[in-house]
Amino acid sequence: MSDDEKTQFKASPTGATWVEITWILPGAGMLGRDKQVPRSQATHARIEEVSGSNEGTRTVSAIDANAYVRQIEEFLAERETARKAAADKRAEAVAKLASTCPHCDVPRRYQGRRRLQTGGVGAEMVFGEMLTVSNVDVHIYTCPQCGSMETFADGVVAYPIAGST
Repeated sequence: MSDDEKTQFKASPTGATWVEITWILPGAGMLGRDKQVPRSQATHARIEEVSGSNEGTRTVSAIDANAYVRQIEEFLAERETARKAAADKRAEAVAKLASTCPHCDVPRRYQGRRRLQTGGVGAEMVFGEMLTVSNVDVHIYTCPQCGSMETFADGVVAYPIAGST
């Protein structure tokens, strides 16, 4: 347990994007103000939350603040575990990704990233900008035997995929 005067978190189970807990002794400071003290000496805490269901500032007992800190730490640990599991699952799925020609049953070769244009240039000349013409970046894999192609959208997975030539 940290014995700082302030404890900060970047998330909470209430949906806050930022939580700051200032450990205090109410009325013990100059002119009767709250005095910031180390966590171990505090009788109360001022909790400030940005966004979430408990947005705003409130003062609670040190016991309640410590319970909330434990709750936040458990939430963050569970969230990190879930993130790691999702990242592992994604990495496993990407590792299985391979571009194999369904006709020749051989691995396709990576040809690089290309920009494809959707819509038609002629249509744009005839109808003007009423028809949206956009560009799509794709990664292309071709079969060395029959020339069939497979494309993958750019930005989803790091290309070339492992196992391709």
